Amino acid sequence: MDKILEIKNLSAGYDNKKIISDINLSVKNGQSIAIVGESGGGKTTLVKAVTNMCDIYSGDILFEGKSIVNISKKEIRENRKHIQMIIQDSHSAFNPSMSIRDYIKEPMKNFYKYDDKKCLEKTKELLNLVSLDESVLDRSPNSLSGGQRQRIAIIGALSVNPKLLICDEITSALDVSVGKQIMELLDYIKSKTNMTIIYISHDLALMASASDEIFIMNDGKIVEQISSKDLKKSQNIYTRKLLDATYVID
Repeated sequence: MDKILEIKNLSAGYDNKKIISDINLSVKNGQSIAIVGESGGGKTTLVKAVTNMCDIYSGDILFEGKSIVNISKKEIRENRKHIQMIIQDSHSAFNPSMSIRDYIKEPMKNFYKYDDKKCLEKTKELLNLVSLDESVLDRSPNSLSGGQRQRIAIIGALSVNPKLLICDEITSALDVSVGKQIMELLDYIKSKTNMTIIYISHDLALMASASDEIFIMNDGKIVEQISSKDLKKSQNIYTRKLLDATYVID
């Protein structure tokens, strides 16, 4: 199985302030991994580095074997087609004046120049995938529930056929039952597409059941890399602290 993403000795942050340092991480094609840790540990900065949304101070990031550090705006735009991210607060990802139809259509037109007919065909296919009715298309984002908005955010990401999907705390603003449905949906999508997924979360129990491998982050560093099935056997002090604070799903 080839590596789709490889991070080597990465240090990154914002405005000359280093948030993460000496990060080494690789993800295989079709794999689901989780980056887990407490708030402020550097998880989001790490994935922002992958999506060219923060400053890189040293190290390298390879996507499909090619460096994506210090690349042109044109190359960054091209990578957005292959690397998509869904954020915690789906509400803030939407333009309140834009209909759901236009929200889904926009990336397809931007990246692939699809006409309206092709956009609608793809939209219907994706609505069916996430179990939403076509009636949502002419509604505004504010009229949808949190779970519905997150499903639409997933559609928006999938509409450009990404190879890598990053999910940053996507269930933390949802009720537990709705969050569980979203995770089950992503697992189903992965089974259909073999897409690579990186989850960012503070919820170790949820990630143990959703991912193949877990990277534990604390204070801007990866302190442990462990398979989900071996998580309970961890002897790392920080990982044990997280385990003691939660219930790991079998």
